Amino acid sequence: MTQANEDLIRRGYQAFGEGDLDTLKSMMSPDVVHEVPGNNRFTGEHKGPDELMDLYGRLFDVSGGTYNADLLSIESRDDNTVVSTHRGTAQREGAGLDTTEVLTFTVQDGKITRIVSSFSPEDEAAEDAFWG
Repeated sequence: MTQANEDLIRRGYQAFGEGDLDTLKSMMSPDVVHEVPGNNRFTGEHKGPDELMDLYGRLFDVSGGTYNADLLSIESRDDNTVVSTHRGTAQREGAGLDTTEVLTFTVQDGKITRIVSSFSPEDEAAEDAFWG
């Protein structure tokens, strides 16, 4: 099961990188939640696949299509938990973003049910400054 969950998350990163939000949405449970820390326009709990697709679409819109999440590592913690680390980069209005984000995914029955984002304090401050 852990390999299947890791593969699901890898496919999710691929779909996200390709802007294939329909495929990404199909990987999520109807009650999926994505928690985003910090103090910026994206902070908070985003609930349901439609709200998550709106969040991800706005990342691309605000960054003028430059946001990229480069997968660095992926590891199963147990049968239902996968942790990924990626480098997030973007450009907007003459400013650049280059942070490392850890996502903790909960997977049930082959669907993503929860995503929790986390950053180092320095990277969280950079995210807040960039996204405003």
